[in-house]
This record gives sequence, C-alpha cells and structure tokens, in this order.
Amino acid sequence: MSYSAEHIKVNKNPELKHISHDVWNQVWDIILQQPISQTVNLKDIAQELSYENFDFDVRIEVKDGKHLTVDVKFSRDPNPYIHDYSVIGMYKMFEDIEQLLGAIDTIQGEKIEDRWSPFRKKRK
Repeated sequence: MSYSAEHIKVNKNPELKHISHDVWNQVWDIILQQPISQTVNLKDIAQELSYENFDFDVRIEVKDGKHLTVDVKFSRDPNPYIHDYSVIGMYKMFEDIEQLLGAIDTIQGEKIEDRWSPFRKKRK
C-alpha cells in the first residue's frame, strides 16, 4: 500500500463553528446532478434529515434548482478521544439527500465519487 501524498485524499469540510456548550454548526455546499422540482417541500425534507438520535437540526436552501446550502446544527461530545458520531450523521444525511432530492454531484466543490468514501464503491 502506498502512502504518498498523491494517494491521500482529504475532504474539504466546511468550517466547524462552536455555537454553545455542546452545539456546533456546519454549512455544507452541495450541488445535485439535476435540478429538483419546484414542488418539493424543503421544510419537510429538512425535517426528515434532522435526526434525533444524532441531535441534528437541518435547514436547506436551494439556488438555481440544484445548488443546496445545507445548514446543520448538532451536538458533539467535546472529548476528542470519543468517536465523533456527527460524522456518521453527516454521511447518513448525504445518503438521504440522494434518496430524497436526487444524485449529488459535488460536496464542497469535490466530486462525490472521488472524495466521499461511502459513494466511491457505488459510483465506480
């Protein structure tokens, strides 16, 4: 196995903002492959993406039919040695966006099949 810099891929994550004691915020820039229907109720979709077991609160805005701004507030354990369950929630959110709104083209400007591990095997 090669560990050279050309084989290591680092995802561009949005800035993680600390809002209060254990609440954090990230704003994701997602572009879908196809525009979504104007009849889609984004408030209902955001509610489906908000997971109580991960303490997720999701808000979605759409520009030009396929450019999503996904604002996520979530609880995160401040102990760095405990597995960060917010990552699991984010990957689940991406998968649910694909099911509910359509195939994702990019996340933070990166092609989804190139950078985001849950999607690598599905798309290649």
